[in-house]
Order: sequence, then structure tokens, then C-alpha cells
Amino acid sequence: MAAETRPGTVIGGRYTLTRPLGAGGFGQVWQAHDPVLGVDVAVKQVRLDGALPDEARAELLARAAREARHAARLRDHPHIVTVYDVVEVDEGPWRVPWIVMQWVDGHSLAEELKRDGPLDPERAARVAESLLGALDAAHRAGVVHRDVKPANVLLAADGSVLLADFGIAVAQTDPRLTRTTLVIGSPGYMAPERWQGAESDGRVDLFSLGVTLYEALEGVLPFRPENPTAALTEEPRPMERAGALAPLLLALLEKDPARRPTVDAARKLLTPPSRPPERKTKPWEQVPPGESVTVANKQGGIAGAYSQAAGKIGGYAGFGIGGVLAALTFPDPVLSLGSLELVGDNHLGHAALGAAVLGGFLGFVCWLVGLITGARAKSDVLTLDAHGLTVSSWRGDQQRGLAEDGTLERHGAKSFTLRWGALERIAVEHPKEAEPAAIAVWFRPADEPSAAWRTKHGAEGREGGGLWVYRDDATSPRTVNPERLRDALKRYAGGLYEDPHDIPDP
Repeated sequence: MAAETRPGTVIGGRYTLTRPLGAGGFGQVWQAHDPVLGVDVAVKQVRLDGALPDEARAELLARAAREARHAARLRDHPHIVTVYDVVEVDEGPWRVPWIVMQWVDGHSLAEELKRDGPLDPERAARVAESLLGALDAAHRAGVVHRDVKPANVLLAADGSVLLADFGIAVAQTDPRLTRTTLVIGSPGYMAPERWQGAESDGRVDLFSLGVTLYEALEGVLPFRPENPTAALTEEPRPMERAGALAPLLLALLEKDPARRPTVDAARKLLTPPSRPPERKTKPWEQVPPGESVTVANKQGGIAGAYSQAAGKIGGYAGFGIGGVLAALTFPDPVLSLGSLELVGDNHLGHAALGAAVLGGFLGFVCWLVGLITGARAKSDVLTLDAHGLTVSSWRGDQQRGLAEDGTLERHGAKSFTLRWGALERIAVEHPKEAEPAAIAVWFRPADEPSAAWRTKHGAEGREGGGLWVYRDDATSPRTVNPERLRDALKRYAGGLYEDPHDIPDP
């Protein structure tokens, strides 16, 4: 299977691969499409080198299954990439797992540092706060990540920061996996005790976080990269850009794990001006894992609306065209009922019959075409869960083709997720009294989306503040009425959801 994997391949009978996103030590990650929910996902393929001995191959498969367990255990956290599913695919004598994960519309911290250079201290502090929250949740669940680095930190377009790839994580309940190599991880980011073969606990992640934040601020690693074990003997290079975050970085980079701060102590070292205020209300944390509400239009209703609209257009057109053609074509009356005969110099009888016949015929044909078209049309999908609101809007038919670079292009549903942790509030309103309902959101200042994100997803500025992120279109049967979300928003968004009557007029 690995040799045949390419854009267009369907995994598990459901997920269509569109393009490769990157490769790591234990697998390759693809962007894929889930036609059931009409959303994009990320899937991780375990790479099995044909030269690997059976023992090493079995260990890689075990690590992949373990990654899925760890990440699924942490799926409720807003700063950890969610695992949705695990699909096993036959590859010779092996059952190879593919891990289906949340698709993050954004890029990695490593990509941003390479493209734009170091972060400013305020942005680095926001990244630090998010990663500390993710590590705190992982450590409380008994999971040690062991590979915190910029490539595994995802920066979403909506401003969210997420920790990804638990591929070499360990948990207290895991069976011991054998391997010929003594150390697994990314050398430049590994804590000294890992080089010495000591047991790994959460403090190794805090050291790796320190290296990651140092690189994000200074643009270089704290220790010489040509010496992979420099963390054992060298002191960090002097900092020039860290500013108020320097004490936090020095504490995290302590060689003695006993002297490193806990997560709570590290949070206190984030200076108030650089640290966004903590949100008191976190209703998404109270929602049971795995539960979600999906709102879409029924296929029969979409097909009926298409056929009705097309039938009216065909009927009206046929009525007019048939009446004119019949009146001009036939010279004598053709409509006669016994002694009653419809006659006249204006050929009214011919026009009436022609309008009825052609109008009925074209009306039926257009109705049938509309029914077939509507049966193939896809509804927009609005999905609420513990993480946020996902909006999937259809733009044209779901056509596929190969781009110039060989990847699969799909013109169909465009989706994005509004994470609860990035919002100050959300409401369902009517932009104007006679207009259909729309969804309005207000982002936290630290998570305000970019202009490019607004343009890409059609978000419009709301007079008086906030953004319109989804509108019902009365002329399109594809669109969903956001009024249907009210009860679900009260449950999932909690204090973030506001009734429009409680929102002051602009």
C-alpha cells in the first residue's frame, strides 16, 4: 500500500487523500477529505521500510496504535490536535493503522520561523501559554510527549496554538517497547536526562519547551547544533530578544530536572503584559468526549426545492413560448367543444392550447432535471462539539482534478473551525429584519483572524463589531438555517452564546 499511496487514494473506504503535508520519523501526514461530513481531515500513514526486520516493523505499528490512544485520551483539550478515528489498511501481511486527525487550517511554528523569522515576545508568550496548557493536560493524564519542537506546534489561521504528534509519547500504563536504538527523539530538543538513559517524566517536555521557545524568540537553538549532546555540558547561548521571557527560558533549560519549574510555576513566570487573561468560563470542558451535533438539510428537501424552482421556470417559459408559437403557426381554430367553438382573428384558441401543451411539457422536463440535480446537490454542514463550531459550505459541484504539481484539487466544500477558546462570544442574529439568520462571532483580541483568513472563508465585518461567519441564503436550498443551532450553542458554547436580544444595537 505504501508504494501505491497517491492523491485520490481512498483510505478505509471513506477518506480520500488530496495532498501530502509532510513526513516525520514514523510516518507521513496527508490532507484528506471526509465525504460523509463534508470536511477535510489529516491522516497519518505509518511508513514501513521494506528492509526493516519483523521486530522493528511490529514496533512501529505498536507505536502508531499507541499514538492514537494517547491523543484520543486528550481529545477534549483546545490546544491538542484531536484524533477522530483509526483505520487499518492491509499492507502485505500487516494491518497498518492510519490515524485520522483534526485538519488544522494553518502551518507549523517551524514553517513560520523559517518564513518570517523569530516571534516577538508577546506572541511567544501566547504560544507558551497554550503549550503549557497542553502539556499540563497530557501530564495529568499520565502521558509524556517526548518530542516537543517547532515542527510539532501548529499555528491555526484562527489564532489557536495546538500540540501535535504523540508518535513517541509514553504513558504510565504502556507496555515496554524494545528497540535497538537507545534514544528516540529530536536531538537538538532533548533533555539531558534522556541522553543519559534516565526514565522520562513530564520534566523532559518542559526542557524541550524551553528549547522550542528559545528558538522561536532568538532564531537559533540554545546549544550548538553540531554537537547533539551539547545540552549535557554547555550553557545556553546569551539571549538578545527574549526580554521578560528570559527567566522562564533559563528555568526551563535547567540541566537538573529537579530544578525545572512545574507547569504552574512556569505559568507564573509569564509576565502579565505578555500573557493573555485567563478565561473563567470553559463550557467545552464540561461536554462529554466524542459527542457532537451535526445540522444539515435533508437530501429530499434539497431535491424538492431544486425541482420546484426548475419546474416553475420551465412551465412559465413553455407557457409563453408555446402560446406565441401556436398563435403564429396555425391559421384555423383547433379548439371546439360541440356547438362551442373558440374562434377569433387573434388566434386565442391556438395560443391557449399551445401554451398549455408546451408549458406542461417543459415544466415536467425542467422539474425532472431539477430533481436529478437536487438529488446530487450537497447540503452545507454545521457541526458543534466540545472543541468548537465547524462550518462546511459547498461551492459548486464536488469536482476533482490533478493540479500542476500532481496533487488532487477539489472544488467543493470549504470548511473551517471556530474553536471556543478563541472566541469571546457567539450569537445567531438577523442582519436585517427581513433577512434570514446568520452566525456572528467576536474573537478574543489575541486570536483575531487575519485578513487573508476572512477573505478565504467569506467572513464579513458586522456593524458595531464582530464578524458574520455564516449566512442562510433563502435562494439556495444548500444553506442551513442557523436558528437550528440555538439549543446546541447553549449546551456547547455555554457563557459564550448570547441571545440577540441581549446584545446592544450598534
